[in-house]
Amino acid sequence: MEKIVIDTDILINYWRGEEAPLSGLLKQGAEGSLELLASTIILFEFYSGLELESPVSRERAGLLFSQFSVQDVTPSIAKLAAQLMRKNKLEGKIGKLDMLIAATTLALGAKLLTGNKRHFAPVPGVNFAE
Repeated sequence: MEKIVIDTDILINYWRGEEAPLSGLLKQGAEGSLELLASTIILFEFYSGLELESPVSRERAGLLFSQFSVQDVTPSIAKLAAQLMRKNKLEGKIGKLDMLIAATTLALGAKLLTGNKRHFAPVPGVNFAE
């Protein structure tokens, strides 16, 4: 089964009413034809970047994330991120949170759906979903 990690920018755009490209993927995920994934880093970025003070907003966000398998940043993912950062001399070329998202994507054998491909382009092996 295909696995796709959804980056924060895609989720925020969806939250603000931009249906494509996430709405079709949510449907495929509900049908069981692919697995949608989010890193705990993405949850952090999403909840940090949006005003979710009302109970309705919090419930809506919970419903959105209930459609994803959420992957913790495990010690092996953290070590992979550090190894990739050092080996490829990526310090200053990619943010540390994006590096953890990239390492999560690689560790899961997934593709990454993002509107910020340039952020992740320096990381070898990251494949992008369209």
